[in-house]
Amino acid sequence: MICSIRFQFISNDISHMLLLHLLLFSCISLSAIIPDIACFDEDGSRFVNERLRSGTLDEQELAMKVALLGKEDLWVDNYGRFVIQGLFEFGTDKMKEELVSRMCGRDVVSLCMHKNGCRVIQKAIRCLAQEDINKLILKIHGKILTMSRDPNGNHVVQRLIQVMSSFARNEDKDGKPNAALRIQFIIDDIMVNIDDLSTHCYGCRVVQRAIKHCVDEQKHAVVEQIISCNVETLICDRYGNYVIQAVLFNGSEEQIASIIERLIESDQLLKFAKQKYASNIIETILEHGDPEHKSKLVEGMLSDTRHKEGGYCCLVELSKDRIANYVVNKALENCEGGLQEELFELLSSNYQELSKSRYGKYVLQTLRKHQSSSSA
Repeated sequence: MICSIRFQFISNDISHMLLLHLLLFSCISLSAIIPDIACFDEDGSRFVNERLRSGTLDEQELAMKVALLGKEDLWVDNYGRFVIQGLFEFGTDKMKEELVSRMCGRDVVSLCMHKNGCRVIQKAIRCLAQEDINKLILKIHGKILTMSRDPNGNHVVQRLIQVMSSFARNEDKDGKPNAALRIQFIIDDIMVNIDDLSTHCYGCRVVQRAIKHCVDEQKHAVVEQIISCNVETLICDRYGNYVIQAVLFNGSEEQIASIIERLIESDQLLKFAKQKYASNIIETILEHGDPEHKSKLVEGMLSDTRHKEGGYCCLVELSKDRIANYVVNKALENCEGGLQEELFELLSSNYQELSKSRYGKYVLQTLRKHQSSSSA
């Protein structure tokens, strides 16, 4: 009877609100139908969530009762989770306190690694006070590596880093426990496992989040640990290259300079520019890097040792490569002044050789375009 009434209202496009008011004044138990509405589809769950946002306290308390005592496990339901998320976002402090108590009474780590449960936990972290988040943090000690490598759990670790770091930066100097200290165990686990996490499809996201959001002391420590490991491996890694890019955007001047030096030393620039993932780092610097760092890369590209035995012109070799030619094009698009003129001159003086190369032709096309715009 209950389900048939609901399906009739949905199919006839009659407002969920009307259904709710009819039920309030009928002999049908509203608490019996809330799970059915919330779990049936996205529209139903969002309807219940909207009532939590704009409805009365009685409606919120009823939803709270159903969420905690109902047979359906709304915490992990594909659509029912919106009810729990809505209670975390719009519920009273007392409701949130009860939700935290129920949450901590569950297997929190399993909930974090569930495709729907992780979304509930993330919403809780965003909406709860620091003291309540501390209770959640206690439940995941020793599981950071496992969660960081999990397709769902890594999002929870990222959210904890972001929110707790924000608390730390905004703390009043009134003797409260430093929020950054609460997640120091996460930073410690990241540093101990920096090689593994930086080259993992999910773990690399956690490392990047730490580099971007942690307070300066923690950020510095993580970046130093990255620099102390095999940077060349990370530069050329499918996922590690994103960690190196995060360092270039968020590290200290000394740390960024250290990465740049690794890129241009000896014959490394030629090697890295020809590598699929390392070339992404070089292109990023050429497009978004500081002028000083950009200049160092371009100067390395202009290196010409053909007058020596076994020597070569770096720019020409890059232009003829199927991957590195994109690096040359990026340099042409983002350099100005004297460096741009040097690039123009060196490429023009090697026109014949480049015109015979499949990829060199693409570079010459870019060269002609920029020469035309420069002379216009």
